[in-house]
Amino acid sequence: MSQAHVAGEPRLDGARAALKALGVPDAERLAVIDAERKQKRLEELIQAGSVTAFPDALRLVQAVAALGWPMAVVSSSKNANQMMRPIHLESGQSLFDVFSVIKKAVLTALGWERSINSSHIGVVAKSGVVTIMGQVESLAQKEAAEATASRVWGVEAVIEQLTVGPPPKAELSDDEIAAAVIDRLAKGVSVLRDSIHVRVEKGWITLTGEVDSNYHRLTLDQEVRRLHGVAGLSNQVIVKPGVNVSNVAEK
Repeated sequence: MSQAHVAGEPRLDGARAALKALGVPDAERLAVIDAERKQKRLEELIQAGSVTAFPDALRLVQAVAALGWPMAVVSSSKNANQMMRPIHLESGQSLFDVFSVIKKAVLTALGWERSINSSHIGVVAKSGVVTIMGQVESLAQKEAAEATASRVWGVEAVIEQLTVGPPPKAELSDDEIAAAVIDRLAKGVSVLRDSIHVRVEKGWITLTGEVDSNYHRLTLDQEVRRLHGVAGLSNQVIVKPGVNVSNVAEK
């Protein structure tokens, strides 16, 4: 019955086909109930660690992995990833880790994110925990990379080990970074140019001064973070206190 009507079919279609084959009345309605029960029971078995794999299949996977040959999993089941998590090889890796499902997904997501130059980012994934390492060109890219990785389905935690630095063959001194900040203020947020002081030490920027509004302070923060070579930012700019209209009227 299972092989003839259920195997390889989507959950609801399989339940419907089996009930109809058995001549059960009201098969359409009962199929929905049966499919939901089946899914719930399967999830219970997975959580209980009752899912196993054929030993010879595990030996094959481990041998191919040792050779460094690429492998992939193709399944019509939405439970495939969850079923691979509790199954481990002798090396300690789960099947989920061996097939690098999350790793490939994270690398793809980083590659599609236009705000990130991901050419120098590496990814390691283990049991849903992703480590991103390497180098990016700005603090904004560093933050975007972590956010992008965390949005990938199946990622439970992100360990960020990225460093910020200029692109290869484009080493920037602190003076050059400071000049880039000042140039950016002059072109993009010129209203702030004369009221902001910039200090750079080993790529770390400290901004001081006063602005008229929190909007200007946040704009300044965003513009500086996008610059290449910025390892960190300490935004110590304060917002000028507003004028007390009632006091002015009294005077």
